Amino acid sequence: MKRIQTGIFVIFISLLFSGCKNPDSATNELIIEPIIEPVGGSYYYVKNQTDLDLSAQFPVPTYDRTIDKMVDIDSVVTIPHLATTKLFEDLGNFGLNPTPSHTFKNIKFFKMTDGVKTLVFELNPVKNDRWISTILSREEYDYGLTEYQLVLGKEDL
Repeated sequence: MKRIQTGIFVIFISLLFSGCKNPDSATNELIIEPIIEPVGGSYYYVKNQTDLDLSAQFPVPTYDRTIDKMVDIDSVVTIPHLATTKLFEDLGNFGLNPTPSHTFKNIKFFKMTDGVKTLVFELNPVKNDRWISTILSREEYDYGLTEYQLVLGKEDL
């Protein structure tokens, strides 16, 4: 009985390893090919065309190991007046080119006056039509890097 089990095991192992060899190769070398997955990413900028220094606040999903769950952590970015500032990078999305509505739930813009924070503008929900998009690069499968810019003017505040 042990001989039959050993024989079946040897046949199984030889079939298993022979399936991994390159039949076109004279040396029957193993085939190792990289797996290519389409990945998309986006950079988000705010162009502040107002006379106010602003701060943007938005939730960023983060994994919390202590509770084994995704939670939203507020991120705050200072946006000086008459300047363009990077708000966020959303990189490494497999099978997806992230858009503003995919990346952000909401964005709140505040001004500071004498140490008091005042809400002056809010995007809730975030919609893609407010953003100017520029394709920075695209791969064969139409995935790549996109830059989005939100322009805030005096009329928005």
